[in-house]
Amino acid sequence: ITAEGFLSSKEIIILLGITLFISISLIQGSCFKNSIVLFNESFASTNEREGSEIARQVVSALVEADIKLFFVTHMYEFANYFYTECRGDVAFLVAERKEDGTRTFKIVEGKPSATSYGKDLYERMLAPLWHSDNKVAM
Repeated sequence: ITAEGFLSSKEIIILLGITLFISISLIQGSCFKNSIVLFNESFASTNEREGSEIARQVVSALVEADIKLFFVTHMYEFANYFYTECRGDVAFLVAERKEDGTRTFKIVEGKPSATSYGKDLYERMLAPLWHSDNKVAM
């Protein structure tokens, strides 16, 4: 702890590492063959490269232990790694979009995409607010 009462960046990294280690240890210690683990945007609090590598190692270890999992992610590097491996035990599900970009609100098999399509939502919902005479106050 620094004189100002804040954690230094080194201490924060160590605490994050400990938290991650404890979480993974709890998952691993609580699971047995054919268990199912759900991940929702796990490891997304770090940058894409590091988060993808951590996720890849965790998922590989769990799959090797015959633990089934669902992993929701926007980390393209992570998802694409498993996609290019052409594994028969991995299914990739995406939100279906028609050729014109229209959403169907259905989940279908598909390959990982480098975009999450957030820009079209911004253009449709938020951009008109910023580009009108009625500016949104923040």
